[in-house]
Amino acid sequence: MHLSYALALTKGTLANPTAKDNDGAQLVGRLGLQPAMGLKLGLSGAYGLYMNDGIERARDFPTGQTAESFNRIIFGVDLEYTRGLIELYAEAVRNEWEVPNLEENSLGSTGGYIEGRYTFYPGAYWALRYGRLGFDKIAAGQGGKEPWDYTVQRVETGLGYYLDRNVRLKLVTQLNFKEDFPGKKEEHLVSVQVASTF
Repeated sequence: MHLSYALALTKGTLANPTAKDNDGAQLVGRLGLQPAMGLKLGLSGAYGLYMNDGIERARDFPTGQTAESFNRIIFGVDLEYTRGLIELYAEAVRNEWEVPNLEENSLGSTGGYIEGRYTFYPGAYWALRYGRLGFDKIAAGQGGKEPWDYTVQRVETGLGYYLDRNVRLKLVTQLNFKEDFPGKKEEHLVSVQVASTF
């Protein structure tokens, strides 16, 4: 069994890297575990101030509070599993932002994906991925509660082929769905991509 870990203290946050002018910092950490060959598990998180000091000059900013009164927390779990020609990846992430002037005191969202990949010929593979991003409900202003943004789901599948070690050709189909969206609820695309690493 293999254990790995990382810990950092930074200015700014993942949500707002430019928030370096407040008096706080962000704590970031990750714990990784490999209990068996081909299986990796991870747990990560971050906590810190995410507002710029300039927000305090906003007309509706609460009296007596500062940018340092509100934090952002994120934590996630991830999984990686490989066996022979099959690879599996999954991740789930929870975000929460403490915000002023909100009955619930915070905005939250939960997202994640699961992806599988199968290599069926040397250099060639097929992949399938499903992802979802959902948002917490907040007071709607006229009674009841509604999500603060629209839930998005995505299904993506495609074929890939390595032309050489650093160049990959991909044919991808992507299906996008928005729940309760007043406009177009579905947007789909097909693309051909060439990706290169240096």
